[in-house]
Amino acid sequence: MRVRTSWTISSSAGVLTLLLAAMMCGCASFRQSEIRETEDLLAAAGFTMKRADSAEKTTEAGNLPPHKFVVIHRNGAPYYIYADPEVCQCIWVGDQQQYSRFQQLRLQKQIADEQLMTAQALRDAAFRWELWDPWPWF
Repeated sequence: MRVRTSWTISSSAGVLTLLLAAMMCGCASFRQSEIRETEDLLAAAGFTMKRADSAEKTTEAGNLPPHKFVVIHRNGAPYYIYADPEVCQCIWVGDQQQYSRFQQLRLQKQIADEQLMTAQALRDAAFRWELWDPWPWF
């Protein structure tokens, strides 16, 4: 009896460990998807991607906050740097015009996403559940 109880506890711990690992993978996958979407917008706005293809560049990129913009002035002009040590192992560099374009594109995407969610909600509200009674049938 005790052996079975300890096996159940062990197997419960194993299942819990597997669930947590799956959730972490899912979160990491979702995070990578968000990063790729941001990088798509950066590319569309005209930012230039520079790969960290040497140890020195990797160290330099690692000194920047990941997935945040940093403004660095060069010859009196602001440049916007976005470091991605996770997905592309690179930095993205753009000037004021490209950064403004990125902000516009990000806002347009946010509006489009909200409109899509609203359209989905309207479709869901218009669905005639009563035609499918008795409910739930699953």
